[in-house]
Amino acid sequence: MPASVAGQVRTFDGQPVGNVPVRLGAQTVVADAAGNFSFPQILSGPAEVQVNAPGYLQASGSVMVLAGPNRVDLLLLSREPRRLLYGRVFEDCSGMPIAGARVGTTSYSMLTAADGSYALPNIGENTTFDFRVEKEGYKSTPSGSFRIFGEGSRSADFILQR
Repeated sequence: MPASVAGQVRTFDGQPVGNVPVRLGAQTVVADAAGNFSFPQILSGPAEVQVNAPGYLQASGSVMVLAGPNRVDLLLLSREPRRLLYGRVFEDCSGMPIAGARVGTTSYSMLTAADGSYALPNIGENTTFDFRVEKEGYKSTPSGSFRIFGEGSRSADFILQR
């Protein structure tokens, strides 16, 4: 089925990263100066997405392109070493991303982006911390503990139920 995908390439702190190639499946476009990109005609179904920008780690992953318009925002991380917890929050029945979910610890949290993504930087080395995901109208996730070793990063996706 026909579909389209639009989005923005930006840094973790929200700054746009422009004029970089974005690949979705077999198609590649170049983001404009504000980091915006668009694939106006693409087949629905699973696809690999990838972006490379000088000074940043390569961002890549799998997305499910649904029929009709889709939004995929891509967060780039600096090549500077840091401990990071990142991922996305999804709705349990539809699998759709949840924007505006509060993700984090008791001392630091953030809201997910339009594509359900979050990234919590500079997590203390070898520190165990409690983590929670909440959104009005959804059941909160039970608190969980995470630990990040060394300068690594860890991915964690969450699913919220209504």
